[in-house]
Amino acid sequence: MKHFLLIWSTVFAVLGWGQSKATTLPAISVIGDMVTTIHDEATTSTIRGVEMAFQHYLTPTVQADIFLGVHALDDGAYEWDIEEAFITANDPISLLLSTRFSVPGLGLIFGKKQVPIGILNTLHPEQWHFVDRPLVHQALFGADHALSGTGIAVNYTFPFPFFSQLTLGTWTMTPPHDVHADDNHADETLTHSHADGPTSEPWGHQSVTTRLWNSLAISPNQELSLGLNYMHGESSLSESRRMMGIDARYTNTIGTRTLQMDFETHVLDTDIAEETPSRGSMVQAHVDLTSDINLGVRYDYVNLANTAWNQTAYAITRRLTDTSRFRLQVTHGDETVVYAQFLFGMGPHSHGLR
Repeated sequence: MKHFLLIWSTVFAVLGWGQSKATTLPAISVIGDMVTTIHDEATTSTIRGVEMAFQHYLTPTVQADIFLGVHALDDGAYEWDIEEAFITANDPISLLLSTRFSVPGLGLIFGKKQVPIGILNTLHPEQWHFVDRPLVHQALFGADHALSGTGIAVNYTFPFPFFSQLTLGTWTMTPPHDVHADDNHADETLTHSHADGPTSEPWGHQSVTTRLWNSLAISPNQELSLGLNYMHGESSLSESRRMMGIDARYTNTIGTRTLQMDFETHVLDTDIAEETPSRGSMVQAHVDLTSDINLGVRYDYVNLANTAWNQTAYAITRRLTDTSRFRLQVTHGDETVVYAQFLFGMGPHSHGLR
């Protein structure tokens, strides 16, 4: 992947040399995530992760984003990970050829990225409204991290009176932390349960994704968006697997207060005759009680191999400063789990905490 990024970064830097100068120094940010977990078996406190962001304009229309993370493992050790490292180019044809061949609305993304499926998969933990990811994401996307891959995606924003964007991507998928890239077979028990919840087998080497995202302002204060998602790939146990999903978001802003409701549902099907499709959904809502206090509730449901899980999470978030916040969450499922989270940041990327 290093060679992939180096080659293309060099190409765009050379091609954009004659344009206006880009920024000289990258924007550097650091995000810290500390979590205490209380449940029946034990109470644990850990620095769940530290994220470092490096963002830089190679040209006025080409941006490089690199997110490095240090993550806590189950045994208490920590490991480095390239969470994302990608280039975003707006109107790439005019950049490569000439402004006479400009295609407004066309964009290109290449590198390692959390794939654009659903609403929440592309978000980083500091952008979540809850401590953990929904069960459907843990089950169908990956137990320990977002569904990500290295590849290329082309998006086009249609010239409609409302926002409408189509994204097509092809990805070499990132294996889970406990599955190496050279493993030929995954443990079949992954299709039943992970230590912390339901988990399907990981996505295989190559996958393609499609997302159609539409957003419409239904009043000066209200916005409604709808996403249609499709992903096709493979795994070690099936030569073909397909995931289809729908997501929706409603936002109502009154002054400095916002009410937001999100919905996602996904169905995963394979070519294994005796295997029934897996499915899962989540619905969440959060509202600003004051300018510094946010209340949220989320319901999760997932069904894998005819075994169902569900849980409900309640969260209250207190914004301490512009770049720090404290969150308390209670999750009711097979057991009751209490989370206490402290998030802090420094640098321009910490705006996700505001």
